[in-house]
Amino acid sequence: MRRHVLAPALIALVALGLAGCAAADGEAGPTETPSVPQSLAPSATDVAVDEQNADEICEAESASGDADTCVLENTEIEGSIVFDGTRVVKLINTTVTGEAKIIGAESVVVTDSDVAGDLEMLANMDAVVTTSTVGATLTVDGGKSGTVSANEVHGDLNCSGNGAVKGEGNAVSGSAVNQCAALG
Repeated sequence: MRRHVLAPALIALVALGLAGCAAADGEAGPTETPSVPQSLAPSATDVAVDEQNADEICEAESASGDADTCVLENTEIEGSIVFDGTRVVKLINTTVTGEAKIIGAESVVVTDSDVAGDLEMLANMDAVVTTSTVGATLTVDGGKSGTVSANEVHGDLNCSGNGAVKGEGNAVSGSAVNQCAALG
């Protein structure tokens, strides 16, 4: 019964939609869809929507002068960013309006910075996060050592799989768990 009532209504809606798409009086038929030049077309290697290319930002903004070291001071990053395989990453007085993920670095320092979303430190040899604000969860996982001190974390503070994690004075709105249980 339900299908018999909905079918005429659906047909009427489709007809209205098609009528709205019909050419107005005096227009000559369908218009040609512009093509996107191949150089501007998205590819499989493009970063996700609103995710910044860390290599480009480091090349343009880093104070280090070394291609394998990214030191961003007094920098604002619009959207999210992923540093993957950069040997040294330092975010000093830096703002990230999305999430930040740092993977596989020898040394990471995030100090006096503000990350609006999650801040994830994954498989880094040494990770230090001090006097920073994290709008969601702060994660330090799979590293040799970590220091998490005097941060404001508006989500959870989660540390696991690290050789050692130390710190103090963190204000955590959510839960401080695993190796960071005593730090929040």
